[in-house]
Amino acid sequence: MLYRYYPALKTLEQLEHTYLPRVSKYRFSQAMCETIPKMRDSIKNASMSDLKDFLENIRRHSAHIGEIAMKQASFSTLCWLHYFQTAVE
Repeated sequence: MLYRYYPALKTLEQLEHTYLPRVSKYRFSQAMCETIPKMRDSIKNASMSDLKDFLENIRRHSAHIGEIAMKQASFSTLCWLHYFQTAVE
């Protein structure tokens, strides 16, 4: 679910630079400004965790994917050899 983090970061950026300056005279604005770095770190940590899980999943399945790819390449080679042998005859 890596795709959900970029919109969250863009929303935080928009909030921080566009909307909060417009209401800076209110106390809640200052409180929100103080929590934005924490939210950004939370998003960063969640995205890194998802990325690590994704990469671990790829590592776990890469041997099986490689085995399938090798079988397909071997089958393709055999098909081409059969094609050329029948074309020559």
